[in-house]
Formats: sequence, structure tokens, C-alpha cells
Amino acid sequence: MSGLKVEIAHLPEVQHALHDAAARLAPAFVQAAGVARRLLVAELTKYPAPLPGSTYVRTFRLRRGWERASGITGGGGFQLINAVPYAPAVQGDAQRPGFRGRWEPASRIAYRLQEEVMAAYEDAVQEALS
Repeated sequence: MSGLKVEIAHLPEVQHALHDAAARLAPAFVQAAGVARRLLVAELTKYPAPLPGSTYVRTFRLRRGWERASGITGGGGFQLINAVPYAPAVQGDAQRPGFRGRWEPASRIAYRLQEEVMAAYEDAVQEALS
């Protein structure tokens, strides 16, 4: 009785090369996440000009709220969370009427910057693998 045999040549070498590439990519992803966070925070912390005649003194608490980021388990990205209680009213998707049209929502900023964020990751990967 004859049988069928399939051989995969050089599999250990391929596995080793992939393991080495993955080891080089992990720090590249961390570096790219840092670049992406800086890009996003720079835009998220911009304040519009004060309303004409306004006497409100800004505390910049909302701006400081964007200065923290947490990694997503497994190196898959990061989250920017603004814990300031009124952040959703000012920069959330359901902005209060007084902020609509003056403050760009955080989701729109993230969408607007997505090409730059992806470029940061692509650049980091290219550098790591070259």
C-alpha cells in the first residue's frame, strides 16, 4: 500500500526568522504608540478662542485630562481617556449645545489623524525590519 507524504522543508528556519521579526516589532509598536499619542494629545488639548466678552477664567483642567494614556494588553494599541467629569459634554460625540461647533469632538480628531497615526506605525515597522 502506498501512502502520501508531505514534507515542509526549512520550517524551523522560517519559524526562527518570524520569531526574530516579532521580537524587533514589539519595541517598534511601543515607539509608534508614543508618536501616535503625542499627535493625538497635541490636537485634543487645543482650546478654541474664548467667546467675545466672556469673563470665564479657564482652568485648563480638560487639557490636563488628556495627558494620560494606558496601553492595551498585548501591545495592540493604547487608550486615551479623559477622566474630567465634563469632558463628554465638551469633546464627546454628544456635545452640549454651547460647545458644538467650537470644540472639535475627540472622535473626529482621531478620525482626522488616522492616516498620520497609521504612518507612524508603518514607519516604525519598516525601520524595525530593515
